Amino acid sequence: MGEIINEYNERFEKLEADLQAQRESLAQKEAALDERIKALDALLEEKSSNLATNFDDKLENNRKALGAMFLSLGQQLKD
Repeated sequence: MGEIINEYNERFEKLEADLQAQRESLAQKEAALDERIKALDALLEEKSSNLATNFDDKLENNRKALGAMFLSLGQQLKD
């Protein structure tokens, strides 16, 4: 009977060690995934900021071009 109990104890200890190894592996994968998500978030923020800046620049350029066209048109109508 004692031999069977020892065998079960060994099996449980092995299962506990395997479970702990799986937990550690999962924690490492979770940390790596968290880092990747943070990097993607930073990249998305950078791209979004660049896009907004480009949009504002183009909008300003278009406003200036439209203003110049109106001035030119006004000058032509005046002459």
